Amino acid sequence: ATATGTVAPHPKAEISADISGRTVRVAGKEGQMVTKGQCRLEIDPSQFRASVERATAAVASARSQAAQAKPALSQAQRNFDRLAALKKANPTLVSDEQIEQLRTQVEVNQATLEAANHAVDQATASYRDAASLLSKTTISAPMSGRITRLSVEEGETAIQGTFNKDAATMLTISDMSVLETKVKGEETDVSRIKIGDSTVVQLDAFPDTTFIGRVSEISNSSVKAAGTGGTGGSA
Repeated sequence: ATATGTVAPHPKAEISADISGRTVRVAGKEGQMVTKGQCRLEIDPSQFRASVERATAAVASARSQAAQAKPALSQAQRNFDRLAALKKANPTLVSDEQIEQLRTQVEVNQATLEAANHAVDQATASYRDAASLLSKTTISAPMSGRITRLSVEEGETAIQGTFNKDAATMLTISDMSVLETKVKGEETDVSRIKIGDSTVVQLDAFPDTTFIGRVSEISNSSVKAAGTGGTGGSA
């Protein structure tokens, strides 16, 4: 059986930004080899760095308030314990109203400390979010390979990949050592193909050369041809 299709490197990484901002650094050019972990792109980090600084200050402020609330609670608890001991020794010297006031003061200070501790947790979480966004201003190669597409220049605005993947793709890195051919064939032909079968691949770029491959995947769904009622398989 014969079928036509497309050839693409496998694996391939299409890289887009997780944040929006102005691109301030583009390292490399199309055709260049890169190694995993190398910094390839950088988005202006100034506003994200400022957010980290504000979050750091907020954490320090929240911890300071918690530090002040803790001794206040301890003092209120000591006052209550002393008066409670005095009332136990001589009930006529201390009224129930005084005991209740100090008990309320302990509860108020305890609630203040708990609120301060929650504020520390919230400020710390905000700091982690800000630090995460700052780290995303630097985009490194997720794999080693060759830059097969570079669609951004310094000064251009990067957009988040969640908005429009095709438009947001800034860089494509491909492992050219392994090529994958995707073809569409007739269902009757696909039904006779098994994983591991040998194949002969001819490329338009090398008309006088053939390449030997093997079937690595067979699609489980058919593809309806546009404008017709027929279906074809995919291998």
